[in-house]
Amino acid sequence: MTCIIGAHCKDGIVIIADRMLSGGRRPRYVQKIHGDFEHIVVAYTGRVWSFDVFRKYVVGDYIVTRDATDKYNPYNIVETLSHSVGNFNRIYRIYMSDDHKEHFKFKILIGKHFLKKSGSVNLR
Repeated sequence: MTCIIGAHCKDGIVIIADRMLSGGRRPRYVQKIHGDFEHIVVAYTGRVWSFDVFRKYVVGDYIVTRDATDKYNPYNIVETLSHSVGNFNRIYRIYMSDDHKEHFKFKILIGKHFLKKSGSVNLR
């Protein structure tokens, strides 16, 4: 079970997450908070593999569409990432067998900070 705590403070944001994975014989420790975009922090819970695929997709999509400023900008980044998470989880539900559907899902917590406009949103 992953614990992620996010808080909106007077002068910014704080996101804290544990690092332990407990799915195998021995616990492993991984980074569960990533900052691939400027002023954006993303923490995740769920399968490492699923989130890693999602993360590579989003960074690649950002690079490919970097000239389309309406897709990834400070005002819609949360909505854009939310749509991507929803799409990934829908694909897992469609293409995975009933025994494995829950094994590939993940959730994210996004924190963004743009000067005095800070905020965080919990996405499914």
